[in-house]
Amino acid sequence: MPARAPRAVLVTLVAATVVVVAMAAVAVLFVRFRGTAAAPVTSTQEPQAPKAQPLRCGAQECTQLAVAKLGTETVELLADAQGRAGRVRIESAAGSSVFETTGIQDNKSALTSRSLECVPGASPACLVRISQNGESLGEVFVGRSGVWSRGESTYASTDDYLALRDITGDGTPEVVAVQLSCGDNPAPSCTKAFAQVFTLSGDEIGCTRVYPANTQLPGWPTVAPSRAQLGTCPS
Repeated sequence: MPARAPRAVLVTLVAATVVVVAMAAVAVLFVRFRGTAAAPVTSTQEPQAPKAQPLRCGAQECTQLAVAKLGTETVELLADAQGRAGRVRIESAAGSSVFETTGIQDNKSALTSRSLECVPGASPACLVRISQNGESLGEVFVGRSGVWSRGESTYASTDDYLALRDITGDGTPEVVAVQLSCGDNPAPSCTKAFAQVFTLSGDEIGCTRVYPANTQLPGWPTVAPSRAQLGTCPS
């Protein structure tokens, strides 16, 4: 009959086994804890783009005077509180374009809510005008294939009338300016006037004959002479 191990030896072996198993479990937990603690903390918050600075007109923040819609394009006339410093902002498929109106402004003239006129067409256009002492001055902004640019000329009217009209019938507007025809030293009662028509690039197309008053011009108050009514302009 084989010899039996002493009871003290068995107790010692069992105790040793329990200690080994316990140490192995602690080691596993320690490794898992370290792995979890080492994992980097990530944020799901998207980075925020910097806020756009407000558009300024001169020394002040711009305010909207007028807005026009041309299909999917938006044209805004902006100015400071006095209307002395203006900008034209155009939102189109090509992006945002901003132009200053310094070409027609000085310290004595002001933009108003009636200073903007826009006309759709093959080449949509907007006219920005100011009035002062019975006269007006304006400039145009033209869109071609979604890209806008400032016209090359400024336009003047001695009878305070500037407008966009399609005179030639080609789908592109022209600039109509009404002029007084009273000579170099007009009498206060002089009302004789004619309409002068320009292309958007500033080229003169022609003029109507002189009428006794602007109210007799073709189409008044929406002055729009036909191409056949235009001839040589008075000198």
